[in-house]
Amino acid sequence: MTFSGDLFATLDVARDGVEAVSTELCSSDEFPRLLPEWFSILWDVIRATTPVLQRAIGRLQQLPRDDFHQALLDFYLLKVTEESGHDEMLANDLATLGVPRESLSRRLPPAPIAAMVGSQYYLIDHVHPAAYLGYLAMLEGYPADTQKLGRAIEQSRAPVEAWSTYRMHAEVDTWHRQEIAEMLDLVPEDPAIRGAIVSNGLRTADYYCQALDGLVARAHKIAA
Repeated sequence: MTFSGDLFATLDVARDGVEAVSTELCSSDEFPRLLPEWFSILWDVIRATTPVLQRAIGRLQQLPRDDFHQALLDFYLLKVTEESGHDEMLANDLATLGVPRESLSRRLPPAPIAAMVGSQYYLIDHVHPAAYLGYLAMLEGYPADTQKLGRAIEQSRAPVEAWSTYRMHAEVDTWHRQEIAEMLDLVPEDPAIRGAIVSNGLRTADYYCQALDGLVARAHKIAA
């Protein structure tokens, strides 16, 4: 099996956990009330995409320019282009939900999200920039199911326009997964690098589950 196949097979189990807690959140009676907070968490993640990619690009430019490092550099440069403006798009969705832009930049992200995103800088600087591929595989390698997304939009009782960023990612992540898989299969058979990618993907799922669990716990508390 290819490295990408091995990685996604490993991440599938972690993704099942993310899917379970997401379903619990969306099926909660308090989901409409908590939707702005969930989207704010997603904004915390998306706003950091370009800065983290730029960090990885800068680090790669310091490493020997072999075929793999050049391919990874080109891939991250492509990702910067692909992800440009998504934070603004989500900020506009949040504005539709009544969340002012200035409140987003002042909020403190939940600890699991700060750890999830912040650890990328450490891994890029002190392990290898390729470790970030595990993060991307987890967050962009599993496009939202269109039927489940439709039910979530209905359950949220929010304007469809407020879901524009989420719906866009459900579409583009289909081919983003293929791009990531192709890059993963160029990763050398180095146990340290491949291990870091796998570990980062699993940790990313765990951190995101922790953040969603916090919202589910709030839903239960409100309903009690």
